[in-house]
Amino acid sequence: MDLIQKFLRKLDRKRHKIVLAVFEKLKKGDFSNLDIKKLKGDSNVYRVRKGRIRIIFRLNDEGDAVLMSTDFRDDNTY
Repeated sequence: MDLIQKFLRKLDRKRHKIVLAVFEKLKKGDFSNLDIKKLKGDSNVYRVRKGRIRIIFRLNDEGDAVLMSTDFRDDNTY
């Protein structure tokens, strides 16, 4: 099972809807109204902050967002 799908299964309904809405915005390339920050050390790697949830993605050569990981904020996540 994919780690992102496993994370989504652990969320309550409200947070699940919020994360799916962020995924849809990223898929469409609509980065407006998202708290996005470029991460140091890697080119084209970004994070979206939504409450305690962090979504890490990268932009490929065509400018499409590719999800890398999703997790709650802790000492090891931005």
